[in-house]
Amino acid sequence: MTLEDYQAGQVLLIDKPLNWTSFQVVNKLRWEIRQAFNIKK
Repeated sequence: MTLEDYQAGQVLLIDKPLNWTSFQVVNKLRWEIRQAFNIKK
């Protein structure tokens, strides 16, 4: 996926671990995307 895909509102299907909350999953994805594309807050 490209940065443009995420900025355009790409939908991701997530099968989260049972012991993770939805908030934890979203935070992990945000962090990974920011690291992959070198995006600042």
